[in-house]
Amino acid sequence: MINTVRVLIVEDLSTDAELAEREVLKVLPRSRFLRVETQEDFLASFESFQPDMIISDYMLPYFDGMSALKLAQEHAPETPFIILTGSMNEETAVECMKAGAWDYVIKEHTKRLGPAVLAALEQKHLRIEKLRAEEALRESEKHYRLLFKNMLEGLAHCRIIIDNGKPRDFVHLNVNDSFRRMTGLDDPVGKRVTEIVPGIGDSNPELFEIFGRVSQSGIPETFETYIKPLGIWLAISVYSTEKDYFVAVSYDITKRKEAEQAKNEQTKLLSTLINGLPDIVALQRPDHSVIFYNQAGYDFLDTSHSEIDDRKCFSLGSRDGVIEACATTKVGLSGQIETTERYFPEKKTWLETRALPVLDDSGKPSMIIEILRDITDRKRSEEALRKSEERLRLALEATSDGVWDWNIETGEVLRSPGFFSMLGYEAEEFSASFEEWRRLIHPEDLEPTIEALDEYLSGKRDTYEVEFRVSNKSGDSVWMLSRGKVVARDRDGKPLRMIGTHADITERKRAEKLMLIRMTLLEYAATHSTEELLQKTLDEVSAMTNSFIGFYHFVEDDQTTLNLQAWSTRTVNEFCRAEGKGLHYGIDQAGVWVDCVYERKPVIHNDYSALHHRKGMPPGHAPVIRELVVPVMRSDRIVAILGVGNKPSDYTEKDAEIVSYLADVVWETIQRKLAEEERIRLITAIEQSAEMVMVTDAAGTILYANPAFEKITGYSREDAIGNKPNILKSGQHNNDFYEHLWKTITDGKVWSGRIINRKKDGSLFEEESTISPVKDDSGKIANYVAVKRDVTREVSLQAQLLQAQKMEAVGTLAGGIAHDFNNILQVTLGYSELLLQEKEEGDSEYADLKKILHAAKNGAELVQSLLTFSRKVEPKFVQLSINRQITQVEKLLRRTIPRMIEIQLNLDPDVSEIDADPTQIEQVLMNLAVNARDAMPDGGTITIRTHDVTLDTDYCNFHAEATPGDYVLLSVSDTGHGMHKEELQHIFEPFYTTKELGRGTGLGLAIIYGIIKQHGGHIACYSEVGKGTRFEIYFPAIKRDTITDIESSLEMPAFGTETVLIVDDERFVRELGCRILERNGYSVLTADDGEEALKVYSQEKDKIDLVILDLIMPTMGGRDCLRKLLMLDSHARIIIASGYSADSSTKECLEIGAKGFVPKPFRFKELLRQVRKTLDEK
Repeated sequence: MINTVRVLIVEDLSTDAELAEREVLKVLPRSRFLRVETQEDFLASFESFQPDMIISDYMLPYFDGMSALKLAQEHAPETPFIILTGSMNEETAVECMKAGAWDYVIKEHTKRLGPAVLAALEQKHLRIEKLRAEEALRESEKHYRLLFKNMLEGLAHCRIIIDNGKPRDFVHLNVNDSFRRMTGLDDPVGKRVTEIVPGIGDSNPELFEIFGRVSQSGIPETFETYIKPLGIWLAISVYSTEKDYFVAVSYDITKRKEAEQAKNEQTKLLSTLINGLPDIVALQRPDHSVIFYNQAGYDFLDTSHSEIDDRKCFSLGSRDGVIEACATTKVGLSGQIETTERYFPEKKTWLETRALPVLDDSGKPSMIIEILRDITDRKRSEEALRKSEERLRLALEATSDGVWDWNIETGEVLRSPGFFSMLGYEAEEFSASFEEWRRLIHPEDLEPTIEALDEYLSGKRDTYEVEFRVSNKSGDSVWMLSRGKVVARDRDGKPLRMIGTHADITERKRAEKLMLIRMTLLEYAATHSTEELLQKTLDEVSAMTNSFIGFYHFVEDDQTTLNLQAWSTRTVNEFCRAEGKGLHYGIDQAGVWVDCVYERKPVIHNDYSALHHRKGMPPGHAPVIRELVVPVMRSDRIVAILGVGNKPSDYTEKDAEIVSYLADVVWETIQRKLAEEERIRLITAIEQSAEMVMVTDAAGTILYANPAFEKITGYSREDAIGNKPNILKSGQHNNDFYEHLWKTITDGKVWSGRIINRKKDGSLFEEESTISPVKDDSGKIANYVAVKRDVTREVSLQAQLLQAQKMEAVGTLAGGIAHDFNNILQVTLGYSELLLQEKEEGDSEYADLKKILHAAKNGAELVQSLLTFSRKVEPKFVQLSINRQITQVEKLLRRTIPRMIEIQLNLDPDVSEIDADPTQIEQVLMNLAVNARDAMPDGGTITIRTHDVTLDTDYCNFHAEATPGDYVLLSVSDTGHGMHKEELQHIFEPFYTTKELGRGTGLGLAIIYGIIKQHGGHIACYSEVGKGTRFEIYFPAIKRDTITDIESSLEMPAFGTETVLIVDDERFVRELGCRILERNGYSVLTADDGEEALKVYSQEKDKIDLVILDLIMPTMGGRDCLRKLLMLDSHARIIIASGYSADSSTKECLEIGAKGFVPKPFRFKELLRQVRKTLDEK
């Protein structure tokens, strides 16, 4: 059930507001309403009324719809806002929609308001659902990206490339960090594997085969392979959820494979290892007898294996001058590893001897392995190093970089003056220890920095090069690039000494960070609001400058008003509780931070409390210690202000540069975002517009057509683009018309008018078009924009309305003429009959009188036809079958229609019955058949059809006289010569005929028109020259069983002696009535109007037995006279006489109390019969 909807109506006219409320209640019966007229009441309603819907007039005396719309967007942006106005042109409507109105409704079409309200509420609901769905999607994506990013396994999402049915390549669509680290590929996304790993197609063809197979079949596979170009072993699991795409999960198994290979080749390696070593390796017994020497040993001793068998180690005599191995002796005695250094003068060589015992089960040495390494070069290097230390010290003092020398064993670090100067320290303020350097490293960088150092020292890295932040003396972060190299190791290879440099890369890192922030903000703007973008910017600026407070203001166009837009997240959450977001106030009311406006440059206040012109803080505002505020300038105007505050240390010019740069970035991003939003709104409005919109280039070639163009013309967008608008040309306008149009727009003017164009299916339509030139910056016309509205239905309805009004006017005129003509015919017809009664057929005047009588009868029939057309003759409805009526008329038609004309009947046996006057239906059929006959002098076919139809709203929208419902369709068509369009416009007008003189009165179709209208039906005619004519008549299907008929008496007239009062404004009619009645025994009184009749009746009512009362008279009409006569005498017998036959006025008189009716011109027998019948009724 729909809850109560609160509707706020901004309207100064209570009547218009009530009309709007009525339409809303039709669709939302439980609505509540509040009407306001002023801006103050409107703003107050958001708190007091909390509207769910706003309907606003466009113009009010003290307020206007556009201002209301802007305020609504600020205070209740999700509340639907509908413009309701009395008049609105297309430009105003577009302006409203651009400004954010949800819809607009013209007051003369208020019935649209209800559907528009429902549509707006539904749109609001959809927006809320969309926001929820988007939030859920973002949360889901967040979890996915977190999982994707932190997986230890390498993950790659790829698309396979198949050529001639075989997989040839694949493209990386996305990869995680583990994949990059594992493969060493820094930027593989969007690139083919053959591009970033050359030769992989030749070295690893199985990759393409497996990935292609999985991406096509969807069946997962797992395999291991060696990627030769990358030098790594991978275990890969690959699966596919979409054809041509696959996901590969990779594990680095290089170490395992290497271990396996080492194990498999261990024997071989051991056999070659010793001989391949540059060091001397000897295997001895505890008694120093030699078991084995490697090749290096033989080379050093210049001997062979056979010469030293079972000899004592290095006791090969004075020949080599080699002394005995003391280390071996010590091992034999102690059973521990021993290392000694010995110099061999004859060889001029230093050897480092390392003896390792091989213990037996008792723990005593059973064999001794002795390794002798030539350390002559190291000894020389150590000497050279000692000599260069002084030179190194002098070099350290000269360089600007921070040069360091680290004694790894003691932890002592010597640093150059450049190191101290880049951090702001004096040498004596800094401890010469490794831990002092470690203490300065930023907490976030400490672990990765130490890890990189440890990996280098342990040999896991070939080089030591790492970037990290350290704190300078003032507490600010300085980015350093540290490089170093081990320059001394002990005999075990353990690092003893390392030297290197520290380079200040703060500026480079700052530039990189600013660029990253800029790209982040651009990406962030695409999916977030302006407010969120500003807050994100302030968060980034605050982080870059280590500030606790951040704020952003817009400066209004007047350059004197500020508008607070956003605070940083940290400001809101931790420091500031002051109100003011969205507040507009003057620059002169602001504090010292607007010095940047007056000075038009960045301003730094590092000692805020010392400023003499500072102002107090509003309640809840965080205390300010120091601040940096920069203006954003555009075209010599300040458009915005970005400020940060409460940095722990003083702000610097570098900080000002950072803040200025990011303030400019966010302003440009906002402007680009607003422009994009405006463009999207404009495109959406054009795409969803009901009017056709077409854009061409300067030569008239179509560049764009909206969906309404496709719907109305039948041409698709693809059909239209690239063509000229003349694809719609209908041939209904001459060249002068198009030349004038083209000249108008090429002169840079707007052309407006109506054009008849042709749709793709060949049908014509009329459009109301406005074509405007669009100029580029140089003033040259670049495009033309046409906004077109299909007015075909509107034009058709206007024409039908004019036709109906014309027919109504002609009918009224015909009815009035008929009444007056009936009175004239009454005298002619009546006196002719009286004179004929006095003559014999042989009298010379008899024949002349008969001709006069015949002419009078013809005139009466003509008047009757006029009355039928003007619907002054009441039909006698009965329930009848249209098929039976047609069948009866067919017999008469076959006797009257020439045989060269064929009559075909196509009657639906199940057609519904109708309420109709049988005589008038026969008249309709006969008139149409006769017209068809006259249209086919050389023969043809008349076809009469019947069947049931239902007229829907679409049909009735184009036929103003039709109403929706169920009908019986009677169709009469011929194959005659047809009619022109101009003739069709006049066929139902009285006395209009296309036949030659003497062959028609021009009343046939006019009578049919009147009859159909009296039957509540609708008639349409379709004709084309040379193709015949078809009349379609729609009768309402039966709705009742019986119809009361007006009975007429057929009894013969009789004489009488009663007194009759004749009331008629025509003297000749009164005199004729007197002669007829008096000749037949009645006494007659007369009155020439209603007032005299009342006077005579009042005086003679005891004598008067009957009143014959004319219905149409001046002064007092017959209806009023009838009422007053019955007030005088409720039993009075009164007959109504009228030239309008038995119309609705006559029926009303009968219902009031009249006893009978006699039509004019009456025959004397009809008058006498009705008089006698009325007098004889009890």
